[in-house]
Amino acid sequence: MAPSAVSVVAQERERARPGPPIPADWKARYLEHVRTHGHYALAARRAGVSPKTAERERAADPDFDAECRDAREEAADGIEIDMLDSARRSDNPAGFIVRLKALRPHEYIEKHAVMNFTVSTELASADGLEALQAMFETMRPSTQALIQRREASSRDARAMDSAGESGSATRALPQTLEGQATTESPA
Repeated sequence: MAPSAVSVVAQERERARPGPPIPADWKARYLEHVRTHGHYALAARRAGVSPKTAERERAADPDFDAECRDAREEAADGIEIDMLDSARRSDNPAGFIVRLKALRPHEYIEKHAVMNFTVSTELASADGLEALQAMFETMRPSTQALIQRREASSRDARAMDSAGESGSATRALPQTLEGQATTESPA
């Protein structure tokens, strides 16, 4: 990029309101600071312009905006190299883990899915049961095994209760999926 004496946005700013003069070389200084640190606002202040002036110039000049994004990528590359060097020197794997998450997110980024839903519908009981069974069939085997264990525990508790083997004033109910035990007082 050939640095212009004063950018279009900077010229408009000077006409719009009084303030300190815009340095002629601000774009080159701005890009150098972005390359070094990756911070747009800090780079603008160090180049002698406000962050808003730099933002307006980036919006008005696609070539300058592309140079800014490239400079920021260079800063990120430098930080990444420093991180890996630090990981090697300290024998701390954190830097390597971070890099692997960036290079292979499908393998190294933790995945956590939570599904909450409420359904209000007019289904016949048989249709509702069929829909629930289809949902349960798509569960992971470990979740299916957990539900089966809880169902078996519930059947055992009911069998003991109906046989009169329950010696307490309260009857234990099966645990919820969150693992919290509940009790029910006899009616």
